[in-house]
Amino acid sequence: MVYVFWPKSLLMKRIYSVVFLPIAVLFFQADCEGSFTCKPLQASKSGEYSLALELHDGEEDNYSLELYDLTTGDMVEKKSVYFKPGAEKVVFSGVKPSTYTVYYSSGACSQKKSISGKGIILQ
Repeated sequence: MVYVFWPKSLLMKRIYSVVFLPIAVLFFQADCEGSFTCKPLQASKSGEYSLALELHDGEEDNYSLELYDLTTGDMVEKKSVYFKPGAEKVVFSGVKPSTYTVYYSSGACSQKKSISGKGIILQ
């Protein structure tokens, strides 16, 4: 039987790289740039709204957008839309009065972010 002894310093370097490298990557992950503004548009006499979104300070990309009703906690609709900075598009239509939030992510930034911290209130 042959025993191989690693020098203590080499063994510790290996342990540090296995344990602390993933933690460092998570800790130093840069926050994704880009933000949206949301403008509710009253679409019809039925009281349903449309939501127009405008991209600010973000990258030109295909964005995944998820509309959540904060009253029920349910996802109402999910869409994938291509945006350029400064572009405004009507993304969601036929939205009933409630309190909503929209989460977005993209190929450049898979971390979901909320468009409005207070919620989008449609009355």
